[in-house]
Amino acid sequence: MGVRLPMGNEARSAWSDRLAAETAPVKELKALYNYTCQLCNHQWTLGSGEPLVTGYYLKPLSLGGPDAQENLLVLCPNHYVMFEVGALGLDLNRNRVIHVDPRDRQNGRAMVVKHKISPEFAEYHNDNVFKGF
Repeated sequence: MGVRLPMGNEARSAWSDRLAAETAPVKELKALYNYTCQLCNHQWTLGSGEPLVTGYYLKPLSLGGPDAQENLLVLCPNHYVMFEVGALGLDLNRNRVIHVDPRDRQNGRAMVVKHKISPEFAEYHNDNVFKGF
């Protein structure tokens, strides 16, 4: 069983709205990964039992990235934010994440990979979002 987080009605409603707006590729990948984060492999849930993972687009839709599985990762809120702010990048050759601080325990962490991730979109993230290298 996953970790359950208590949430107020407003936060629960906002998260429910976000889940309702998810696209088919995001829903399919979340099911493929059994609603667990590809990095920490934890199954987080809201107080209601609703899964708390989301799809992260390596190349955002707003910048021309496709709504496709090869442009997505399934992440918990913590790892989503770390990717979004550029603290984490990808090493697809080894299926590992790279942390902006090489001494951080996240650096070199193995990822669970059950779907094809496009090198093109990983490279986009590493070149345009990741703050390392």
